Amino acid sequence: MVVVGIFSMAYYLVEKGISHQAPKYIAAQRNLSLGLWIMGAGTMVWIVTIIQSMLSNSGLINTELLAIGTGILIVGCAELLISLRFVPR
Repeated sequence: MVVVGIFSMAYYLVEKGISHQAPKYIAAQRNLSLGLWIMGAGTMVWIVTIIQSMLSNSGLINTELLAIGTGILIVGCAELLISLRFVPR
């Protein structure tokens, strides 16, 4: 659930910045959207892995898929931070 919370908070903050017409967010809107899509993909990998482990007979979690989902989520977070840091003013 932490992963869903991280994605939800990032989405809320980006949309809030865009809706308030913050110049930094408007200039980086395309890159921010890309970062949110990447984070969403990582979150979906996490959710599918958890659901798969709940439905399987053994109940074991596939740690490789969790690691892949975490990596994708971190890349999305880095994209958000980099796009906000290096946006032209």
